[in-house]
Amino acid sequence: MKFPFSQRRWIQTTSKTDSEPLATKNRLSFHSQWIIARSLCLYKTFDLRNIPPRQRAAALAIRIRQCSPWKNHGSCSLFAGHLAQVWLWDEDARLHAVTTAAAGRTRPLPESLLQPEPNHNGPLLRPCLEGWDLQFRDKGQLVFSRWYQKPPDKTHCHRILLAADLAASDVPIPTIERQPLLSAPWKKPSTAGTPTGTGREERAEHYAWPLLCAVAAFTFSWITFHNWQLDNKINTARARAKHLEKTLQPVLTARAAMAADRQYIEDALSQHLLPPLTTLFAALLPVLADNDAVLIAWHWQQPAFTLELEGKKTDKETKPARLDAPKIIAAFEQSPLFTDVSATAGKDEFSLTLTMVAIPEKSQATQQRPALRQTTAQGVAQ
Repeated sequence: MKFPFSQRRWIQTTSKTDSEPLATKNRLSFHSQWIIARSLCLYKTFDLRNIPPRQRAAALAIRIRQCSPWKNHGSCSLFAGHLAQVWLWDEDARLHAVTTAAAGRTRPLPESLLQPEPNHNGPLLRPCLEGWDLQFRDKGQLVFSRWYQKPPDKTHCHRILLAADLAASDVPIPTIERQPLLSAPWKKPSTAGTPTGTGREERAEHYAWPLLCAVAAFTFSWITFHNWQLDNKINTARARAKHLEKTLQPVLTARAAMAADRQYIEDALSQHLLPPLTTLFAALLPVLADNDAVLIAWHWQQPAFTLELEGKKTDKETKPARLDAPKIIAAFEQSPLFTDVSATAGKDEFSLTLTMVAIPEKSQATQQRPALRQTTAQGVAQ
């Protein structure tokens, strides 16, 4: 089974960019491999043992930005316990090379991840696509790596390793022969968007297209079936709603008429429960007398009550007394028969117009209505 996708690998070095076929078995890949030579990478290790595991990724990103010599850098990271192994490169230069080569969608990988992993602990000098890489492995982990254009002598290698507290001066430094690059990384990088490598991820990528087709077909069938079920349920609900509307229409009409009659009765009762004018005048005349006010005219439109007042004249003064509007308003507000008391200026400075609302008194009819409603409600419930 073959797919119409190009299986190629691009190799970027300091002088040129080459491409070669990727030796895989009918492997479906949406990205080409972009191999960055060791000569273009900077290798760093970070000890994150004092950082909680959930915060190590964020802490590593901060440390990478701090040590990167490039403003826009690319990186590839591996975690081995608390040790983070990081390769850095100039991302602007890589993107320029990708554009120049018209490589399309690519996944960047450092050369070191595609070199066969040696079964060796201690110092090692291995050839690269360009130059040589002085490495030191401890318990299978790459803890030190430095690139050289030409193979360094043993004295220089021992001096560098001694400065890093990695090896003594009498430790032999073997050199291995150059080996072809692997078709996939020997370990899955932890950075997002990098190739998955080997094992289950390789098989998932190989069967990606058939799996996507199967998922799409299943999703389309599932959506079609559920849409059909939903349409049937909607049509059934609409038919039931129409039947209920026809059945309940007389009940709803009677209920609306009953509510209108009840509101009419309550409005009529509230009008007749207002206190009589004799009671209102008996309450307001003492207030007017205490404030030297004389009632000139009044107007009663249930439940609003309007009074036109004027200051009281004395024998010694020919002009009426000035009225204290706030005091009069406060006196009427204290009365249990009035509310919403307000005052406006009259025809002159000695007159005042008061507007207030009479409060319905709690008669026996008002007190008995809740009991009747409760009795009726209990009778219906029984």
